[in-house]
Amino acid sequence: MEALQKTYENHGSLHHAYIVLGGEAARENLLRFLNETLGFRTRGNPDHIEFAYEVFGIDEARRVKEIAAERPIGQLKVFVITAKIMTTEAQNALLKLLEEPARETLFFFLVSRAVSLIPTLLSRVLLINERGEAHDLWAGFLLRDIPERLIAVRKIIDAKDQDSAIALLNTIEEELHEARAREHISLGDYCFIVNEIGNCRGHLRGRSPSLKLVLEHIAIVAPYIQT
Repeated sequence: MEALQKTYENHGSLHHAYIVLGGEAARENLLRFLNETLGFRTRGNPDHIEFAYEVFGIDEARRVKEIAAERPIGQLKVFVITAKIMTTEAQNALLKLLEEPARETLFFFLVSRAVSLIPTLLSRVLLINERGEAHDLWAGFLLRDIPERLIAVRKIIDAKDQDSAIALLNTIEEELHEARAREHISLGDYCFIVNEIGNCRGHLRGRSPSLKLVLEHIAIVAPYIQT
């Protein structure tokens, strides 16, 4: 959980919702982070809500919303939800909850693949890849020139790794938000590339998507950001 650790060390707080790509090892790392770094006791804590599902559907989403509406007994409520599949209906049902979360609530959704997640859900969460890929493969992507970007995406293309492709798009979008906030990019360029990222996500969720087409396109059209 290096990304969580770094965020907490730098800011003293966390984003309200995360998608974590990974299996049981990722779950164990997350629980260790909650206990040892965040100081949130998970064992025997009624504010630690953990579910595991084969399929996370609309009924499960409603249950999460009902529990989230209740105030925590302590200072923080943490959801850890593992699901092999999250239905589109369930994801849509969570959108308002994740858009307007309670300040004292954190959500962690552990899934094995990101390609089945809808763009509107991904826009409300941060994605953490705990499956072993190097995060520095795409960190600072907008600071690189086009040849460097094409080299960076080659590993994802060669591995045919759709989840890492989604993670890369999310990272680029985060860097764009930060660049726009600092006025390092024009509003027109910002809107254009955010729209392109949305189109690329849609393509990745389609049948037999071309990672090469998507990632090389983004590598070329994404603006170069000077700090």
